[in-house]
Amino acid sequence: MKDPVLRGGLLVLGLGIAVIAVVWRFFLRPSTIPQEPLPSIPITDAAADAVIFEIDPTESGVRFTLNETLRGQPKTVVGVTKRVAGQIALDWADLTAVQVGVIQVDARAFYTDDLFRDESLHAWILDSQDYPLITFSPTGISDLPAQIEVGETAVFRINGDLTIRDTTRPVTFTVTAVPITTTRLEGRVSATINRSDFALNIPQAPGVANVDEIVLLEIEFVATAVSNRPK
Repeated sequence: MKDPVLRGGLLVLGLGIAVIAVVWRFFLRPSTIPQEPLPSIPITDAAADAVIFEIDPTESGVRFTLNETLRGQPKTVVGVTKRVAGQIALDWADLTAVQVGVIQVDARAFYTDDLFRDESLHAWILDSQDYPLITFSPTGISDLPAQIEVGETAVFRINGDLTIRDTTRPVTFTVTAVPITTTRLEGRVSATINRSDFALNIPQAPGVANVDEIVLLEIEFVATAVSNRPK
């Protein structure tokens, strides 16, 4: 093409179409994330004296952390979301009888500091449109003291089944929790997983290399009492 004006016009047109596509993809297209809070799965078999606590998503959050090399430089990638739900049934007279319900996390709502990484995360890694929820179903609790005073810290472990996409694996989370009052719990839950155990494969991307196999999963939670009896 010999006409420089025409060639320049086509180049500008092409760039304009690319910009419009990016704006539509990341800013204008309808959100697939529901606006209402993620509902909890109720604990239905709690003891009559148990207090039901529910995770408050406005004060809680979930994050994953792993390292990679980005354009030749070390990079720590952190993905976060506040769309988490779950219940705890707690009898203050006997903490060893505590029940933790299914914890749900909205996979569609994770975001990092990079829009293009987020698109890859949802389209190729988590496949979050087909598998919108990440769940943890507790199967056992260990090392929890029989009693604890308000303001004291308890450290214990929760065993359970973690499901990401269509893969379920046993995982043990370490929990650090503090009863701030008899109606408010605060704490942190953490575990590490292997990406390969859940088929979380990283697609080829320019400038991205050496993505860690180990992923740190964490929940910073606040749970408040919602009922003295299970619903």
